[in-house]
Amino acid sequence: MDMISVKSDNSSDIKETGSVEYKPYDKLFEYKSMEERIHYQSQLFQNVIENLPDTFLLFDEYGKIILMNSQFKNWVNVPKLPKNLNEIYDTFDYYDLEGNKFEDKDYPGNLALKGIYIKDKTMVLRIDDDEKIISVTTYPIYNKELDKTIFASQYRDITDQFMYKKLVEDQQTRLLKIEMEKNEQLSRSMEIKDEFFIMISHELKTPIAVINSAVQAIKLLCKDELSQASTDFLEMILQNSNRQLKLVNNLLDISHIESESCKLRNRNIDIVKLTNHIVETIRVYSDQKKINLVFTTTMKKRIIGIDEEKYEKILLNLLSNAVKFTSEGKMINVKLSLKRVDNKYMLCLQVKDEGIGIPEDKADIIFEKFGQVDSSLSRQAEGSGIGLSLVKKLVILMGGDISLESEAGKGSNFIVLLPITKVKDKQIDYSDKQGTSDRLNQSTIIEFSDIYF
Repeated sequence: MDMISVKSDNSSDIKETGSVEYKPYDKLFEYKSMEERIHYQSQLFQNVIENLPDTFLLFDEYGKIILMNSQFKNWVNVPKLPKNLNEIYDTFDYYDLEGNKFEDKDYPGNLALKGIYIKDKTMVLRIDDDEKIISVTTYPIYNKELDKTIFASQYRDITDQFMYKKLVEDQQTRLLKIEMEKNEQLSRSMEIKDEFFIMISHELKTPIAVINSAVQAIKLLCKDELSQASTDFLEMILQNSNRQLKLVNNLLDISHIESESCKLRNRNIDIVKLTNHIVETIRVYSDQKKINLVFTTTMKKRIIGIDEEKYEKILLNLLSNAVKFTSEGKMINVKLSLKRVDNKYMLCLQVKDEGIGIPEDKADIIFEKFGQVDSSLSRQAEGSGIGLSLVKKLVILMGGDISLESEAGKGSNFIVLLPITKVKDKQIDYSDKQGTSDRLNQSTIIEFSDIYF
């Protein structure tokens, strides 16, 4: 069957838009006989099929090839072209991407004969030693009048696209593997660092504890023999060893939090009584500096589930900073209340002072590890710059949030928000716990050890 190209020489087919519009169906009316029209339509259809970029085959109801384009002929490159499905299956082998050979019943052509439509099925086609990755589409065409089903098949060679996609995927997999290995190495390095840090910190605590014990023993056993100067020197040793212990404890706490080994031990406690107890414990320091320390609350009593030791660390740290940077005659106000946040109430702890304040552009720095607004402040009070970093980590660990309102020269207001949920535990009257009071007294001594009067 000869191929024809369809075009129109009629000037009426050319529109004013400047584009040429072909009207193949108008050409039919130039042919007088039905045979001529059928022949023209056939040639037109063949021409369309021939110019498809994909391999195209048309089969009758018996699987016989009734039409194929030259793409198929060039594609298969075999001495003898197949005439039907069976000869195609004898010529080619079909595999899935995992290398499994398709059974005859699963061939797209056999499925199409059963009226099953197959779209863009990826297969591996093997002809002798040649292998192609193809996309197969088969669609049955049912003739109602003849009660017969013929079908068409389109084959598209996607080897290049597939190999490129696989190359990209392999590259991504390789890069992902490298990234995962780097992350594992980094994670392991962090673990080793944390382990080393914790080990060193523990090793530092031992000699500090020995020094403290020795000083306490000397003060107790030799108190009648010591001069005032010797006593003062012993107090200096004790304060600085406590200062060193504070640093080690803070570093240990931060390491435990960052390594996720720090756990909460929540118990139901009257938070109002606990807060008041802490404030009263440090009053000796505020009085010594002649600072007016005030505790106010909107609640007489409030039982919440909280880790009291971590709460003590938070409040003691905020109070030590307030005392450290507040001048004589000024005020520190500790306020406890409830605040509505996102349709729920939270405990609101505020520590407001009339100290040196913090510039607005430096507010975030103080919550960073070793973050200090001004290193010159060390002339007024000693500090490592990790206390507030620890406070923030503890607050977040407890499910809360911390913020700062401050203005340079006018003071600071630290606002801590904590959840007020309860735990399944027996209520504890904080004031009756002598062991807790002793621990708090010792914690206060350590926390305020970097303040010199």
